[in-house]
Amino acid sequence: MTILKKKAKVTNSTDNTTFNIYLGKESIKFNTTKTFNFMQDTQLLSIITKGIIEPCVPNESGYINYQVSLKDNDDKNKLVGFINFFANGLNKDSSEDEINDSIVNLKDVLSNVQLDDITMPMTESEATALLDNL
Repeated sequence: MTILKKKAKVTNSTDNTTFNIYLGKESIKFNTTKTFNFMQDTQLLSIITKGIIEPCVPNESGYINYQVSLKDNDDKNKLVGFINFFANGLNKDSSEDEINDSIVNLKDVLSNVQLDDITMPMTESEATALLDNL
């Protein structure tokens, strides 16, 4: 498996749902594609444990994130979303073995995620209510 060379189409971030996934002392983010912005946390738990995980094109900072896809009825991969902020040490020059090891490591970590480890960021009204209660 190689690092993808083609960048996925980036949409306005307000069209996407973002989940925080807590991994003990660290957390990562899962950003849905626009098509899957209705996704719930229970569905995300299934996706991160059963989906196809591949490395993405290096971002502007040079870090490699991951994209997650599912097979459709025609056996084609459909992009569901992206996993960001998972420390992996990959860069554009990473070897096949390094890439495969990082995916195995990520899948292992994700296999331990429980539903309580998945949250969505606060909405503006939730944050305002929290501040109002100070």
